[in-house]
Amino acid sequence: MITRLLQKTLLVSPLLLGGCSTFPSGTDTTAPPAAETRAQGTRMAEAPFMPDAIQQGKRLPFPAWSALLAAPRVIIAGEQHDQYQDHRVQLEVLRTLYRQNPALAIGVEWFQQPVQGVIDAYLAGQITETTLLQRSGYYQRWGYDYRMLRPIMAFARTHHLPVLALNAPQELTRKIGRGGLAALTPAERRQLPAAITPADNAYRQYLQTVFARHGGHGQFEHFLTVQRVWEETMSANAVRYLQQHPGQRLLILAGRGHMSQGRGIPADIRRRLPQTNLLTLITETPEEQETSPQGPAQTGPVTADLQVLAEPMQLPASGKLGAWLMSDVRGVSIRGLVSGGAAEKAGLKDGDYLTQINGGPVTDKGDILQVVAMSPPGTPVTLQLKRQIPHRKQPALQTIRVILE
Repeated sequence: MITRLLQKTLLVSPLLLGGCSTFPSGTDTTAPPAAETRAQGTRMAEAPFMPDAIQQGKRLPFPAWSALLAAPRVIIAGEQHDQYQDHRVQLEVLRTLYRQNPALAIGVEWFQQPVQGVIDAYLAGQITETTLLQRSGYYQRWGYDYRMLRPIMAFARTHHLPVLALNAPQELTRKIGRGGLAALTPAERRQLPAAITPADNAYRQYLQTVFARHGGHGQFEHFLTVQRVWEETMSANAVRYLQQHPGQRLLILAGRGHMSQGRGIPADIRRRLPQTNLLTLITETPEEQETSPQGPAQTGPVTADLQVLAEPMQLPASGKLGAWLMSDVRGVSIRGLVSGGAAEKAGLKDGDYLTQINGGPVTDKGDILQVVAMSPPGTPVTLQLKRQIPHRKQPALQTIRVILE
C-alpha cells in the first residue's frame, strides 16, 4: 500500500481502457461472472503449485520450506498487490497452514476495519460475493483485481476461517495525507491506535526513496504518517485478535512494503507481543532474483525470512470499456474516450453521465468496474446515460449497448 496514497488522484483504470489490467476486478452486479472466466480462474488456483524458496541464501524445495511454517504463531506473507503469483503463493501458504493446524485466522490489508460485519456475513453464507464487494466498497477502497483474491476468500468460507479486516478507514488516512494526524477530529482519532510510533532513520530513508520514485507529490511527513498509521492499525488489530484467541495462529496478507527489512508490521507486532514467534515471506520472480542488488538467491530493499520463487502469472483477460471515468457530486461521467475503443464504437460521448449498467444503478466508478471486470472480451453490456443536448435545458436519457473489447 506504500504507493496507494500517491495514486489516490488517479481517475482511470486500465480495465476501462485497454491492455493489461492490474486494477479492479470482481463480479457482475446483476448475474454470476461468465462461466468460462470463472472456470479458468478456478483451474489456475487448483493447479499443483509447489514453488521453491530461498532461506539465507539456500534454495529449499516446497516440502522443506513449507515445514518451517508449522512453528510460528504469526506468518506475514507479503504481496505486490497487482501480481497474481504473489497471491497464489499466499493461497498455498494458507492451505499449508490449515493442514498443519486448522486453528487459524487470516488478516488482510484489502478490507478496512469498519466493514468487518460485511465480511463476517459473507463467510457465514448470508450474503453473496457480489454483495460483499458492494457493501465493503471494495472497488472504491482497494480496487485491485478481486479474482486474484477470490480463492483465498473461498477457502476461508469453505473452511469457516475468520478473515480480519485489518486496515484503517480510507476516510481517515486521506485526511491524514492532506493535513497529518492534526486534521482528524477527536472521534476520528479514537478509531486509530493511541500511539503511532515514528519510523526509525533507516525506514524513513527507504520511504523517502519510494516517495521520490513516485513523483514526490504532496507533503512527505504526511505520507510517512499515513504509512505508519496503516502499519500500526493493522498490527494493533492483529495483536488484539491474538490476545483474544490464544489458541489460534494468524496469517497476515499485506503489501510487502509494510514488512521491509523487518520494519512496519513485523516490528509493530513484536513490540506489542515480544515473545511471539513470527515469520515473514515474500514472492520473487526469477527476474527479480537476478536483478537484486545483493545478487541471485538474495533480495533487495524488501527482505524476509523466506523468498518464495514463482514465475509471473496472469489471469484470463477481462473486457475493456475504452473510456476514462470520473466521479463527482453529480455522478459518474465519461471524461475521455480511447480512439476506436468499445465506448467510442458504441456511440458514447465525452460528458455523458452514466446512470445504470445492466439494469443496476451507477453511483460510483466501482459500479462500472464491478460489471466490466469479470466480463471477458466480446461481452455486451447495457448502459443507461444522461446526455446534454444543445438547446435543451434537461439532459436526454439514452440506452446504449457496448461490446467490451
